[in-house]
This record gives sequence, structure tokens and C-alpha cells, in this order.
Amino acid sequence: MLAILPWVIRVPSGLSIFGSTTIVYIILSDRQRNLKHPRNRLMLMMSIFDLFSSTAFFTSSWAEGNSRSCIAQGIGIWLGGAVPLYNSSLSLYYLLTIKYGMNQQRFSNQIEPLLHLISIVLPLSAAVIAAVRGHIMPGSTHRLCSTTSTIMSILIISGIAFSFLFCVFSMSSIVWSMKQRPTSLGSSVSTRRRMEEMETVKTAILYTSAFFITFIGLLCQEIIKLTYRDEGSFYLTILIGISYPLQGFWNLAIYVRPGVNRIRERDKDKSLIGALREVIFPVRSNTNSQIDIPNEDVPIPCTPPIA
Repeated sequence: MLAILPWVIRVPSGLSIFGSTTIVYIILSDRQRNLKHPRNRLMLMMSIFDLFSSTAFFTSSWAEGNSRSCIAQGIGIWLGGAVPLYNSSLSLYYLLTIKYGMNQQRFSNQIEPLLHLISIVLPLSAAVIAAVRGHIMPGSTHRLCSTTSTIMSILIISGIAFSFLFCVFSMSSIVWSMKQRPTSLGSSVSTRRRMEEMETVKTAILYTSAFFITFIGLLCQEIIKLTYRDEGSFYLTILIGISYPLQGFWNLAIYVRPGVNRIRERDKDKSLIGALREVIFPVRSNTNSQIDIPNEDVPIPCTPPIA
């Protein structure tokens, strides 16, 4: 059964590569407008690092028997550690802008540079250290080159657990603050704003859910490896091979969802494929009024923006 494992892994890995590449294309195709928004910059970096990880999974057994290829694959997987950190960064962005009303300019100047520094330096340092110290080797129950170090396993468990708990905390705080905030009944502006807030929260919760689905298998494997010195069962390996490389695919589905919904609400006869095509390849206009593109990122604060 191990012979089919690389092919099981390549399908979701290919979907993830497609998803992350599409997000990068959407953002950079109109970078002058899109890169003004913190969420898009965080999504761009998350997608780039997901490409490293997904490509490493896609190559799977191709690195077998070649020490340099194995190390390169292991580094790629380690660089994927930036993905949960950028998930946490997105959660912090939603928390600060929705619950605490921080405007985007202040977030960009005071918070975002530190988030990029942490999200890039930590997995890059871990990848280099693991490669230099010879801790990247083929797994015993699968053909992926990963770490064999106890310390590295502890880092993986700590990083995933912290990121997930922080995402859950952020989403819970946002939902609770919205329930506590009074709304003006009978006001069309208040009703519309409330709906926009709920849509933003729904998107944030979907990102957190995708993060959980992606990393729960890897978290279980690292705990088993640390506790029993074993990589877990073959079925756990299959679960990881299917769920872990799909992060980029889920990100794309969530990222284009608002734009697809707006287009299909405006045009009831528009098919899903047609709406997706319009979101990914929007018609540019000189009026710069592309309201249907999903990456027009305007914070929806629950309190007045902080100056």
C-alpha cells in the first residue's frame, strides 16, 4: 500500500499548488490596488510559503535515495511552517480591526512588519538548523523527508497548538464582542453594516476551520512521534497526505467566496464557473470601480476606528 501513497499525496498537493498560485496571481495582477490592504499582503505571503510546502509534498518519492533532494524537500516542508503563523497573523488582523477598531494604516505601520518578521524568520531558521544538523531524513512509514529531532517535534507541536488556540481565541472574542454591541433597529445603514460585519466574521471563521482541518493530522503525528517514538499508523499518514497539502486549495475557496457570492447575487443566471472566471480574471476599467473583486479589503470595525 505504500506504493500508492505518493500518488494519494500528489492530488491534494496539486490542488494546493493551483490554489496558492491563483491567489498570488489575483493579488499581483492588480498589485497597485491589492497590496495596499494588509489582508492581501498577509494572504500573498501565506500563499507563497504554502507553495514551498505543497511542492515538497508533490515531489514525495522523487527525493527518495538522493540526500540533497531529501534535504530540499524537508526544507520546503519546514518553510510551510510559515502558514500557521500567517493564519495567526490574519486572525490578529481581524481581531484588531473588527473588535478594537484599529485602522489599516496603523496596523500596517505598527503590527504588520513584526508579523512578517516572525512568520518568515522562525520557519526559515528551523529549516536551516534542521538541514545543517542532519535532522532531515526519510520517514519510516512514508516517503516524505522530515525531521527526526525531538526538539523539532516539540517546536512543531508548540507552533501548531499556539496558532490554533490563538485563532480560536480571536474568533471567539470577535463573535462575543459583536453579540454585546447594540445595534440601531430600523436603520438601513446599521443593518447593512451588521451584515458586512457578519460576513467578515464568517470569512475569518472559515480560515480558522481550514487551518484546523489542514494541521490536525500533523499535530497528532508529532505527538505520537514524541510520545512513542513512532510516526503513527499508515492511516494517519494517509490522513496527513490528503489534508495537510490542501491548505492552498481551501484558502482559494475562502478567498474568492465573497466575490463569487456578490456576482451571483447581482446576476442570478451566472454559473459558478462563470463567477469564478470573473473573480480570477476581472475586466479592468479606467474608472477603477471593480467592486466585485474579493480582495477589496475594507475593515469592518465594531467600534469607531482608532486614530
